[in-house]
Amino acid sequence: MRPLARTDCVYTKLFCEENIWQLAALFIKQAVPASALEVLFISNHSKQVAVFSQNGGSLKQPLIWDYHVVLLHRQPSGYVIYDFDSLADFPCAAKTYLDLSFPQLRSEAAEYRPLFRFIAAPEYLLRFSSDRSHMQHLIEAHAFPTYPVIMPEKASTAITLQQYRDFNLALCDNSYILNRQQFLQKIS
Repeated sequence: MRPLARTDCVYTKLFCEENIWQLAALFIKQAVPASALEVLFISNHSKQVAVFSQNGGSLKQPLIWDYHVVLLHRQPSGYVIYDFDSLADFPCAAKTYLDLSFPQLRSEAAEYRPLFRFIAAPEYLLRFSSDRSHMQHLIEAHAFPTYPVIMPEKASTAITLQQYRDFNLALCDNSYILNRQQFLQKIS
């Protein structure tokens, strides 16, 4: 498989959770082993996470997101991250991505430290559900994705966007939450 460029992918600004759903589906369609893909919801209990090296931000000035979503891909040479909104390479080595996007914050900025919810890509593709209501009245109608909303085949298996980004919830999809240090240990 040739390297994937951002322009090869479905992308809608402000819909990172759907962009990553589309990317995971594309990889699996291209026979990338599903077991090598994990979706990462990035947030924290205060729903205010500082993300550096983002479009509209910089290396020194973060954007404060309530959540962000990226794809982690375990390759033979190591882990890489796909982040459509990052100034970093696409993909970017996972450790480099963490250093650029989530540098160590001083103690007075502890409320902006990230937590990472790891979701197996097949579970995410099976369960993710969003009616896009979180963006209603915030953006113009033409700025929404042009494809239909993403809903699982069985409503009973759905995990909504609101549930995924609530880091106080334990979910039925075997997802788990790590802090930055635990994430570094996982990819080392």
